[in-house]
Formats: sequence, C-alpha cells, structure tokens
Amino acid sequence: MEYVEQQFEKAIRTLVIGQGDIRSRLLMVCEDFYSLQDRNFSDFSAEIKEDWEWIYRQLHRWEPEYKEDGSVRNGSVEVTLKKIKNKTGLNIAKRIYDLRYKIKKFNKPNKF
Repeated sequence: MEYVEQQFEKAIRTLVIGQGDIRSRLLMVCEDFYSLQDRNFSDFSAEIKEDWEWIYRQLHRWEPEYKEDGSVRNGSVEVTLKKIKNKTGLNIAKRIYDLRYKIKKFNKPNKF
C-alpha cells in the first residue's frame, strides 16, 4: 500500500510541475502508473478501488492505433489523450489528486 501511495505522490509532482499541457502531463503520470495493477488496490476500501478504476477507464477510453504490420503505433493512453479535451484532462487530474489524499488517509488514518 505504501508503493501505491509513492506512485501517487510522484503523479501529483508531475501534474504540478511537469511541462506541457494537462494531457502531456497525464501521459507522464501514466508512465508512473504503468506498474500499478488492480491487485495493488486489493487491500484498499471499495471507494478507493472505484476511483482507481474510473481513472484507469478514463485514460484507456480508445483502442490503440496499429500499423499495417499489426504492431502498435500509439497505445490506448496516447490515443485517448490526443482525443480528449483539456477540461476532461483536468477532471482526471483532479480525481488523481483527490485519490492521493484518500490513499494517504487510508494508510495513516490517525494523521488526517
């Protein structure tokens, strides 16, 4: 659970000080989230799991683009981030921020 919290701390840092528009920063965040799987959230509350699943679905809305030889040209996240509006990107970023707080509170309930 500490690992998940660390990944969200990195994500917030990227969202706050990363270069580019929100979609570019979300792409960088996805690189940090790449190692996170549903099993990493198995010990968390249902609310945290639902938030994680929402974020994941929002970032993987569209299918990857393929080259003629069948290899991936652009992954699902890249395609999604190219198609969404900046406002949608901001909503995803806000949910990441809010989820980070919930994870911290869950891990250290007496500090919040």
